[in-house]
Amino acid sequence: INAEYMGGLFSGHLYQCNNVRLDRAECHGLDMPLTPDVRLLKPLVWTNPGPHYDNIGSAMLSLVEVSSLSEWSPYMWSVMDISELHQAPRRDASASYSLFFVVFILIDSFYIINLFVAVIIENITRQSGVSLLSEKQREWYELQHVMQLIKPINQNRAPPSGPRRAVYGVITSSWFEHLVLGSIFLNVAFMATKHASQPEIWTAVLERVNECFMLLFLLEALAKIFALQHQYFHDNWNVFDFCLVMGSLFGFLLRTTTQFTNLTIITVTRLFRIARVARILARAKGVKFLVDTLLASLPSMLNIILLLVLCMYIYTVTGVQFFAHVRFQKVVSRSANFRSMSSAAVLLFRLLTLDNWNGLLREYMIRPPACTETPEHDDCGSLFAMAYFLSFFIIAWAVFFNLMIAVVVDHFSHSYHQDTTLLPLKRLEELTHAWVELDPNGQGCIPSYLVPKLLDIVQRQRHPLAVHPQLQRRAYRYTIFRINCPGPVTVPLCTSLTSCWCLCRIMSMLSS
Repeated sequence: INAEYMGGLFSGHLYQCNNVRLDRAECHGLDMPLTPDVRLLKPLVWTNPGPHYDNIGSAMLSLVEVSSLSEWSPYMWSVMDISELHQAPRRDASASYSLFFVVFILIDSFYIINLFVAVIIENITRQSGVSLLSEKQREWYELQHVMQLIKPINQNRAPPSGPRRAVYGVITSSWFEHLVLGSIFLNVAFMATKHASQPEIWTAVLERVNECFMLLFLLEALAKIFALQHQYFHDNWNVFDFCLVMGSLFGFLLRTTTQFTNLTIITVTRLFRIARVARILARAKGVKFLVDTLLASLPSMLNIILLLVLCMYIYTVTGVQFFAHVRFQKVVSRSANFRSMSSAAVLLFRLLTLDNWNGLLREYMIRPPACTETPEHDDCGSLFAMAYFLSFFIIAWAVFFNLMIAVVVDHFSHSYHQDTTLLPLKRLEELTHAWVELDPNGQGCIPSYLVPKLLDIVQRQRHPLAVHPQLQRRAYRYTIFRINCPGPVTVPLCTSLTSCWCLCRIMSMLSS
């Protein structure tokens, strides 16, 4: 519809002389040199230099390029400069035509393409069978995704007495945690002040400040190792912190005690400073939850990535076979071409981000007289480039790239869609912290007779006045009978999905 409308509105109006100041009646003969240094004259030609709307095919191709939002503004500017038929373009002579592109982008790029992504997400949901589930079954399905992010906590045991107990009290205090977190932010702020051509005195100040922060983080690690001993290495984030401290210490000793000048090794050791920012993830629960959700979606994305790599390999081989001989131009250059498998693979990865893909499409369709096409020498493109680039745009970007986005969005929607789960994520975190008191080693299992005590701990966390243990036990037996949990009295109650579903039902009924 838009292509038909634009064809009737702009057909024949984008022609111009290769000397843009001349109208069609004046566009003949030879072009005079603009400066005395130029001795080469060129014939004046009235032609359409770029994308046009003279037929339905060209109009649709131009609109596809505009809908991808890749270098679309020159298309709008050329239409805004239209004056009269057979007249030279004048700047903003038809500025109102820009409204057409604004409306088209709002409808097509921001609405229809997002609907395309929504359709992909809906099909993923249908393939997984979620759309066919009942309300209770959907609650169970949502809880499965949330429980993948909830794991038992391995609680560190406090030393019995002595200096280790005192140090343990310090490293587990809230003010110590805030001190370390503030030091990380302050360290990042100092690193951000580094710039090119900075004074030597500021370089020396940054080195001394970095050494102070390195000493502070080293003392933190040593204090935790002294208080926790082998328990320190049971936490993956502690291992990560220890590796950062050792890497920074190794780089410091390498610079101060030797004359080592290998820039690669020095650069790698400096990366340990930047990696300290990642320590914030362990302390910011919201950010850590986002990272955990992203990591949980990686297995689902693996098949899509493998299929995308196979698709790119096929297009790489095809591109080398058909376009390796095309001459270099403005966009097709030494850094963007199909003359080898490696350069073609890099170019296709660039096309996956829609970086000036329409410029490459136009230049790989180049025909004589802009190129040479003889039996001895051929550096022209072909119309096959249209099918090649358009199919890659649809398959690789519109399907595979948005499919990966849909998978991530699907996992995030399961993690944050708390209204349809049996319990909100906050309530499940209460369960996790209550579980630690009965399962300090984080094994994930407790005897079933401890469930009333677990529920009592949860109640004490949420309300100052706890329920009487005998009433709690009666409520536990009543709810076990109501929800028909398997083996509630004699078998161990593990943190499997079935047991957690039963436990969540107990908590929800008791809280009501």
